[in-house]
Amino acid sequence: MASPAISWKEPTRAARWPAAALLALVLGACVTMPEQEPATSADAAHAETLYKNGDLDQAAAAFTALAESSGGDAAAHYRLRAAESLREAGDLEGAAHVLGDLKRRRLHGNEQIRLDLLDAEIALKHGDAAQAQALLTTPVDQLPENLRVRALELAAR
Repeated sequence: MASPAISWKEPTRAARWPAAALLALVLGACVTMPEQEPATSADAAHAETLYKNGDLDQAAAAFTALAESSGGDAAAHYRLRAAESLREAGDLEGAAHVLGDLKRRRLHGNEQIRLDLLDAEIALKHGDAAQAQALLTTPVDQLPENLRVRALELAAR
């Protein structure tokens, strides 16, 4: 007994369009939008106040707590601020630990330059002048005024 042949018909163009639109919607839902600078919250303002008042260890702890309770770009911002607080307190090892595997692409504006300066300072502390020099590639005249002195000081080491 022969089995009947099953024939498949090519879907029409009109039938393919809704499927393509549905696929585009599903894939579009998977895309994440880049985050903006973290919004200033009361906790973030308090951490900045601690930093400005010289309570650097407390500021570092506050920024670390903010990083742990945030995600994405905001967490990266707060981790950088915590590391900067520890650097100002003289704890470069603590700063290196806080930075850990911080993703550079998560930082915005001059944060990437600040990360490079901090990483260069940590490299110098570990005796790695070549790594420090590789991190100090931004021409000094292109740096914001508040970072120029620090970049020149690190380059002179």
